[in-house]
Amino acid sequence: MVKRCAWGTCNSDSRYPERLTGGITFIPFPKLGRTRDKAKRWIRLCGRPFEQLNEEILGERRKAKHLFVCSKHFVNGQPAPIAALHYDDHITQPRPPPKPRSNYIEKTAVIESKVLRVSIKSNNDIEYENCGLNALNNKMVQTENVVDAVIGFQPMDILAHAAENIKMKEEYAKLILENENLKRSQVKQVDKGTSIDLSTQRFSCSTLKKDSFQYYTGFSYDRFYNVYKFFVPGVDLPFEFSKNISSLVSFSLEDQLLLVLIKLRQDFDFQHISNMFGISSQDCSCLFTNWINYMFYRLGSLDIWPHRDIIIENMPEQFKTDYPNTMVIIDGTELKIQRPSSLH
Repeated sequence: MVKRCAWGTCNSDSRYPERLTGGITFIPFPKLGRTRDKAKRWIRLCGRPFEQLNEEILGERRKAKHLFVCSKHFVNGQPAPIAALHYDDHITQPRPPPKPRSNYIEKTAVIESKVLRVSIKSNNDIEYENCGLNALNNKMVQTENVVDAVIGFQPMDILAHAAENIKMKEEYAKLILENENLKRSQVKQVDKGTSIDLSTQRFSCSTLKKDSFQYYTGFSYDRFYNVYKFFVPGVDLPFEFSKNISSLVSFSLEDQLLLVLIKLRQDFDFQHISNMFGISSQDCSCLFTNWINYMFYRLGSLDIWPHRDIIIENMPEQFKTDYPNTMVIIDGTELKIQRPSSLH
């Protein structure tokens, strides 16, 4: 078990033998039961901050078992350690965080933003005033007198450098504007090209081979279009979508039904189907949900049970004799499964 001294800033630790020279031993802290007063006195004399050493910590066994005071803080066998100085007095204050280093470019920008404007009042007096970069476009005064400016630059050199800098910034702004215009024109061309490619290369009824309809939808080519005529008897879509889907503007009704039947037959992910048809996965999911709701109501209107007279008319005579009251036979397939022997 690790033993550490809790007195002041003492660094005695059983893990470091070099700190235990002179036969240092560790005396455990008094318990809070019968020796509560003694424990409080030890806490006060150790001088630790309250959050590091208090009665609550002594009350927790997993923390209290590591609290000790080494023997070098006991004099003449006293039952309590020597009072430590205030804990904060022995703590080395943390170093302040390093200041951010100034950048050479920032220094140059500051120098350029404060350019000396030279105004000649007389032949002998020359006054220098600070001005911003905007004043350089309005007035630039030339002088033949050479005057040393601050930080060792000549005034005319600073003016020339600042003017050149302004010109470069203007050229840079023009290049950025030209670049943005080129990007916009390129995006428009890509959009036009994409619309053309989608209409000719995306997965659709016109690009799908007739033999492939059976694999993707479970229907042959002719039966697929019979199903389509049943769901879409007219020209327009017989239902409205729950939200506006902009990608379906050039999406035919045959392709929409093809997408729904592929999802039902093959159970592809919407991400895969969206890549096949060239639309987003969100639009693909919304289209599938709306079509399924419509198909539910459309198929629910079918009369799957013929009339009683038609059933009796087509019923075999032997079956009619043996089962005169039976109209429908519902077949149930039996599958053998494992089950406990106690459930026979």
